[in-house]
Amino acid sequence: MGTGELKVLVYIVAAMVLVVVAANAMMTVANPSITEATQFLENNGFQVIPATAVTDITAIKAKTDNLPATPADQTTLNLVDADVTSIKAKTDNLPADPADQSLLTASIEAVELDAEYAEQHLHHRTAWYGKLSTANATHWADSNTLTSPYVATSGNNAWGTGGTDPAQLFGTGDELPELGKLNSGDFAQIYVIANSSDTLYRMKIVWGTGTLDEAIAAGQWSEGVYLRKSTDTVRLPRMVECPLIPFYQGALPTKVWMICWNASNDATISFYIGAHGYNL
Repeated sequence: MGTGELKVLVYIVAAMVLVVVAANAMMTVANPSITEATQFLENNGFQVIPATAVTDITAIKAKTDNLPATPADQTTLNLVDADVTSIKAKTDNLPADPADQSLLTASIEAVELDAEYAEQHLHHRTAWYGKLSTANATHWADSNTLTSPYVATSGNNAWGTGGTDPAQLFGTGDELPELGKLNSGDFAQIYVIANSSDTLYRMKIVWGTGTLDEAIAAGQWSEGVYLRKSTDTVRLPRMVECPLIPFYQGALPTKVWMICWNASNDATISFYIGAHGYNL
């Protein structure tokens, strides 16, 4: 027998002796309680596991025995993972700030300007104009006496754009001081005081820095309609609303005209015109 084997045998014999000693010692106590027995064993180097611990372990094991090897619904988790991956792929390329802050700022400012323009159009400074009695190449507007209306003449079932048919409203020298040197303006109303034809008139306000034809071709115009029998002298002259389109912003155009259309040739319409002025 080797040394190692001898040591093992000694340990076994010693353990058996301890058990016998413990048993004999327990026999000296008549009917020991569980507490007394537990205390005795612990005092002699034995580790006693409480019965409650065994019960707890048994209960936990009963619950964990039924757990699956993988999560209860791995399919759902896989879908969530796919959604997260998809969202991440889309958001990874987003900048920390909006893609183009300048565009957002410009859009907001444009909306604010439009709102301010509409407000100013309704609550505005207005002046009325007629034809200057001594009109010349640069001055056409008169806001002092309003004794001479503008007169526009139609073509033959056509717009009157040639010769003296157009009524020039403002010229290069008309600065409209009555509007207070403001930087924006639009027309308010047309006050028609006479018309030679009983059929429908179309009226077009045109503005620009070049010729009348160039301004029309560039789309720099706004149109309205008018109808009143020439013999209707009982009713007051009519007001015609002008669409809310500015004829200048920032600086006056060099020229503004009115042209008209009628089914009859050389049909005339006489009018005054009101203009709004404001700062934008």
